[in-house]
Amino acid sequence: MVIGELVVILNVQLVPSLPDLVPYLIERYQISISHNIATDTSVVGCLSVFTQILRYLANFLNPYLPDLISLSIDSSSLPQERDLSVLLETVRRSIAEFVPFRVLLSNVITLIPGIETEPDRLTNLLSILEESLLHVDKSELINSHKALNEIIIHTLDFRTSSTEKEVIS
Repeated sequence: MVIGELVVILNVQLVPSLPDLVPYLIERYQISISHNIATDTSVVGCLSVFTQILRYLANFLNPYLPDLISLSIDSSSLPQERDLSVLLETVRRSIAEFVPFRVLLSNVITLIPGIETEPDRLTNLLSILEESLLHVDKSELINSHKALNEIIIHTLDFRTSSTEKEVIS
């Protein structure tokens, strides 16, 4: 998609356009998915542009990260006839690799309570966090240990409560 190439070429010069561009792309992606027209090139194009924006402008995406993370962890809405899961996985890897860890961590903490009853989305979210942990400096990790402990405890609580519900059923 041409927009993806513009992101690569313009880089930080594109920052003033992000408030218009990113919400438009998110909306276009959601409309395409909700109308089951994911075979449309707009979905492929949006995912490709998201990857480029994350790669080159991740430091400027904090206002849009909850939406970007949410759409990247929701693979259930993708139609079966087209395998877009590889592109979605690329977006998830880009989030993990290029978004600053402290920013990603705060977004993960915010998103977990809303998706704790959706195991697939929670697994995808935690896989982003896991991938991000591979790229983080030890000093930043040390500074984030309380937040990581909170996520681990919350996830283990969810696992315990899910197991109890399955046993009861």
